[in-house]
Amino acid sequence: MVHFQLELSNFLDHFYFIKNTKLENENKELQEKYLSLENENKNLKEENTTLKNNNQKLNSEIEQLKNNISSSKSTKSSSTKKSTSNSYDDSDISNSQTVYITKTGKKYHRSGCSYLKKSKISISLKNAKAQGYTACSRCY
Repeated sequence: MVHFQLELSNFLDHFYFIKNTKLENENKELQEKYLSLENENKNLKEENTTLKNNNQKLNSEIEQLKNNISSSKSTKSSSTKKSTSNSYDDSDISNSQTVYITKTGKKYHRSGCSYLKKSKISISLKNAKAQGYTACSRCY
């Protein structure tokens, strides 16, 4: 009976040793995971701060662009009012303006229009209208 108790005691010691070793290994793995997650959390917080700062900068730029557009519109509006109050007639200028026609089309175009790839014949706007040409919907 003593021999059996000794064997049982040795078995239990060995069992507890193995169990303890496994628990220590699991604890070590969990600590490593914890440190890894802490590090990842720190990096994500830094990235979040950077993104918030970038967002604020972009919102400031958007506001600045909106102000520039508003300023541009008000400047354009006041210059339009000035130009309409001039003593000369705008139709005189537009009739002497050079436009372009093609060999086969019935529209007149501005210089950079993509429809002018095959042919480009310059003509005054007045003459183009007199000949029945109408404005191109793409460039006018």
